[in-house]
Amino acid sequence: MKPSMLAYTKLILEKVSFSRELYEREYRKALARLSPSEAQTLQQWNSHRREQFMPVSMVK
Repeated sequence: MKPSMLAYTKLILEKVSFSRELYEREYRKALARLSPSEAQTLQQWNSHRREQFMPVSMVK
């Protein structure tokens, strides 16, 4: 079964998370390419991920 674009995007973002600049660039590209409902799901995933892995002072 072919993975969804959303699942593929999450995989890519996890792999580039070592670089904030690269992560943000890939995140913006993904939001432009995904359908509106997938983009909303990605935004929620990203928000949860940031809260989980970053200190509160770093979360925008």
